Amino acid sequence: MPSRPRSKNVVSSAKDDRLTLAHVTHEAVEQLGGIGAVLEGMITSPVYQAKVKRSILVGPTSTQMAADPRSRLGEHGEVFYSSIDNIDTRNFASRFRPIEWAFNVTIVYGKRYYDPPGLNRKGEAEVLLIDVTRINNDRLNLFKWKLGNRFGLESWRYEAAWDFEEYVRLAEPAFYALLGILRREVDWPCVMFSHEFMGMPACLQAILEGPEQFRTVFHAHECSTARRIVEDHPGHDTMFYNAMAEARKLKLYLEDVFGSRKDFFRHALISRASLCDGLIAVGDKTAEEFRFLSPELDERPINLVYNGLPVIACTADSKNT
Repeated sequence: MPSRPRSKNVVSSAKDDRLTLAHVTHEAVEQLGGIGAVLEGMITSPVYQAKVKRSILVGPTSTQMAADPRSRLGEHGEVFYSSIDNIDTRNFASRFRPIEWAFNVTIVYGKRYYDPPGLNRKGEAEVLLIDVTRINNDRLNLFKWKLGNRFGLESWRYEAAWDFEEYVRLAEPAFYALLGILRREVDWPCVMFSHEFMGMPACLQAILEGPEQFRTVFHAHECSTARRIVEDHPGHDTMFYNAMAEARKLKLYLEDVFGSRKDFFRHALISRASLCDGLIAVGDKTAEEFRFLSPELDERPINLVYNGLPVIACTADSKNT
């Protein structure tokens, strides 16, 4: 697998040296599981806020599903731009319309506010949603060819899986929409986070086209390949972790032990996380599973960023009730 070319450092002349982070996720608006909880914890954390000036949540959407345009970004969201609803309160049309025309997509952009109960912490994030159901197929096929030519990703194997297809379709318009709202003097380079497999196509697009504008980080909330093996095998985790421990002693990797995983699109995407500038994992076992995936990942440093639990203030009386 080709290695990621290192790009030159881009130094901002602005006084505010905090980072701009773009999180590509399926939970940009709704908290469906653990990733949404992690993002809420990050965005409302004073430690995070001290280092990050802009958080941008990026994900797919279906613009036909919301009857009330104001609800497109959720209960605590504010829509700045939505071409399907003719909303443009802050003059973003000149930035987004060319992208919508080129890729035949619809963009919704605005802000989401966080105020989790009992924590006395608040936060906010920009939200960039793109409806890719009617994507320009000529551009999409060219992008898939680039993914295969440069990274060996055989998109034709996985096109029937919407979870794969949707995020491949998202990658290019999301990349250009981000460029449209980033200020070169103060927001470059933007750090793009792939939360699990969903953000990897966008990160690969950033590697292809935006080495100066972007840095890429893979955030491993689990190892999808390991999870599938554990769930499908009758020995479950007892089998897997013992087999992994012995294989590591023999310098063997996952496909040496369990065979090819080419049929699994999530494996195809996460195994290319070694191309990102950085990797983080939510726990020790998750990091071990990623090192077990391939020699390329085994050679990369993986930083541990444990998931935290919110601490809600309580009194002795409240505990007794």
